[in-house]
Amino acid sequence: MPDSQHLVIITSFVAMLGFAGVALWLGLRVRALQRSRNAPPEPLEPAPPERATGPRARSVDRTEVVRVVPPPKPPAAASPEGEDATEFVAPPPGAARDADAPQRQHSTGARAEHEEDSTEFVDPALLPAAGAEGEDATEFIDPARLPATGGEGEDATEFIDPARLPATGGEGEDATEFISPAQLPATKGEDATEFIKHPAQRSAAEGEDATVFLEPPASPEGEDATVFIRPPASPEAEDATEFIKPPAQLPDAPRDDTTARVPQLQATATASLFAPPSLPPSVFESTPAPTSTPAPLSPAHREPATALDGPDLDATATSTDAARPAADPIDEHIRLGAEALSALHRSLGEGRSSATSTSTYSAWEGHHGVLGCEDPQTLIERLEPLEDADPRAIVIVLALLDSERWEPHQQLPALVEGLSPALRTLALRTLASWDAPQASAIFMAGLRASEGKPSWAEWLVLAEAFEEPPPSELVARALATSSAALRCAGLRLLARPEVTAALPSAKGSLSTALFDADPEVRGQAIETALVCDNQTAWTLCKQLALNPSYPRITALFAGLGAQAEVEGLAASLGAPTPTSLRALSHSGYPCAIERCLSAAADPELASPALDGFAEQTGWPDPGGELDARRAAAERWWGEHRSRFDSARRYLDGAPRTLSQLLDVLARTPDGPLREAACRELRVRSRGALAPYPHLSPDAWLRELDGLRGHPAAQTLDLEAAYAS
Repeated sequence: MPDSQHLVIITSFVAMLGFAGVALWLGLRVRALQRSRNAPPEPLEPAPPERATGPRARSVDRTEVVRVVPPPKPPAAASPEGEDATEFVAPPPGAARDADAPQRQHSTGARAEHEEDSTEFVDPALLPAAGAEGEDATEFIDPARLPATGGEGEDATEFIDPARLPATGGEGEDATEFISPAQLPATKGEDATEFIKHPAQRSAAEGEDATVFLEPPASPEGEDATVFIRPPASPEAEDATEFIKPPAQLPDAPRDDTTARVPQLQATATASLFAPPSLPPSVFESTPAPTSTPAPLSPAHREPATALDGPDLDATATSTDAARPAADPIDEHIRLGAEALSALHRSLGEGRSSATSTSTYSAWEGHHGVLGCEDPQTLIERLEPLEDADPRAIVIVLALLDSERWEPHQQLPALVEGLSPALRTLALRTLASWDAPQASAIFMAGLRASEGKPSWAEWLVLAEAFEEPPPSELVARALATSSAALRCAGLRLLARPEVTAALPSAKGSLSTALFDADPEVRGQAIETALVCDNQTAWTLCKQLALNPSYPRITALFAGLGAQAEVEGLAASLGAPTPTSLRALSHSGYPCAIERCLSAAADPELASPALDGFAEQTGWPDPGGELDARRAAAERWWGEHRSRFDSARRYLDGAPRTLSQLLDVLARTPDGPLREAACRELRVRSRGALAPYPHLSPDAWLRELDGLRGHPAAQTLDLEAAYAS
């Protein structure tokens, strides 16, 4: 036999032995795997609980294996017909998968699509009954294969202790259960996640605010620990001056008076402190001289109060004042308070705000505070004898309004009723100018109490100064009276939409008053009808503008008419009266300005004509004799006529706009220009802008500030002709 054949035979024999060895090894391996599969598994210790801190409790490792005891097998009848009761159970670790078990692919979570699925399909009916005595029913189930209970993509892993499952009955087992917030029953539309605070941070009661405000530690050296405390009553303390009611009158002591007049210092926040009444009258004088009436403090105070209506303070001293002792403390506070208030009003009217104004205001506050502490009856006794528009009356009325010992709601109407007509008007206008929230309530109480009394019409006129409208039934009763003053006041209130809406008879009353025989009633009715867009009223306004009995209508037509209409009015006004000429000057057209200048040749018309000329052109009136003034005005007009456009309206030498008008009104005292401008603004804005002209300078400035910010003021054209 050749050697090659021997080699083949030997190789084949060795291969057969190798294959037999491999087969034997595989058989032994399969048997070992089957034995390990059938052997009972060793018990696993429960995994230590994780600390659940807020939303992180939901991030759990899916590969953790937990002991889960399956629930008892439900009765067959409970399963719906056709429902597959097959349960997917993962084999225990280390057990071999049966070769006959079906396989399927699994592709959820982070497992790859080609990963082999080791899950066995086991019929639950073949499993041993759970809860049998002495029998371990523990199964090892992959949590990732359990049915998902959360939303799509949500972690459904759940740590469940076997003792909490049904039918385990293990005594002494740990009942702790770690449940992800995602597994809690979610409220519809509400996040069910619960954030649990650490026990050391919880408050005494759930939901109770446990915030504690601790007192800050003592300030370290160098840190600002300043506090504001009331200064001691010491002469060395800075600005310790206060206004103290002087003591009672004491007999004069025989001593030398060393008091001297001290020049005014730079303004500070310190108010003036006046000498007690026991000192001689020379305290209040710049030079020692006996007099019954103390002289003003400074030359500036001796100027007439141009910002207030009425004569000079020194000229209004009555015989009653002269009969009183010169050093009466109340009279001194009233007089000095009036001087300080007049100086403040002049400063506001001239647009000045200086250190002198600051010190003057401090002095006014001091006198006002002292008078507010006085007996109201004592102040009333000093108010009643005053005549005309005395500035001291304003001081007394303001002190009464601010007094804590006086009830203005009940006592002001009776006080006003007993005053003279001039003082009554001044007291009511002081109430309208009073910057206090209770002013409106005091006015309403006085208006109701004045019905049927002589002051009723003046209370009704005052309603224009307050935002709250008067009761409509009260306006209706005023229109039904025979008093022209009451009817004019009622017609003026019909321009307010809230009053007209609450009064059904308003239109009928207004239409009837357009042809009233009384010029005042008819003029007021025409003005109110123009506010209400009444074309008949505009026709009547054109007809009555030339009538000298209707100066108010003349001023309205001159301010609302077109250039051609005003030129015709100026040419047709043959023999004007002082009031009608003054009304014509409010138009501001050059034709009206020239008509005023030509009328200045008449001595009876020269004063109002030159006043109107200066008001519209800005001519610097030198004053003096009328002839010299007229000659100066004619020369000035000849030099400056070329800069005035005949088609434009002028005021104070500048084209008239709303902003320019308000600036001029801010430094204009109460008078004809204020009244004419307020009437024109009310008609042009159809009642949206209704300023009350008779206010104190400080209240008047507040009124103008309100007009500047009003929406209706943004589109108002003062050169447009009236159009209904």
